[in-house]
Amino acid sequence: MFETARILRENNAEIMKIWKNQVVQEVIASKKSDSIALYNHLPILIYDIAKLMIRFDKLKDVSKDKKYKEIFKSIEDHGKQRSITAYYTVEQVVHEYIIFHRTLSEFLISHNGYNENVSDLLKYVIETSILKSVGSFSRSIQDMQEKLIGTCRVSQGC
Repeated sequence: MFETARILRENNAEIMKIWKNQVVQEVIASKKSDSIALYNHLPILIYDIAKLMIRFDKLKDVSKDKKYKEIFKSIEDHGKQRSITAYYTVEQVVHEYIIFHRTLSEFLISHNGYNENVSDLLKYVIETSILKSVGSFSRSIQDMQEKLIGTCRVSQGC
């Protein structure tokens, strides 16, 4: 997986450009939003995936790695940020990650950097990223709802 890690590191900007173009075409909320917050987090995630590829040959070893778990902080921040971005829904957050997975896979296939181990690692990292981001998105929405209900009760306007 060393070669695949090199491909990711050296082509991060190109991968992100491809991803951003696809998101703008396919994710409705991105057309109504001034920023694509995931764009701020995915270049870091690409580098983190590359680091995992250098350290591990098998997926079973990745899930036990403490450094692997640390990469999800920015992913949780993404979900929280999306929850306060107009027009975004959970489905659209997930759609961004689906496009990311597709973009990475197609890019690596076209650069001869894709195999079963790479596929397994990408699926695992991206599926876990989706869970973390959507969980953060949902918790943020719930927190906002609780604050709104509390404000209504205090002012007795609801």
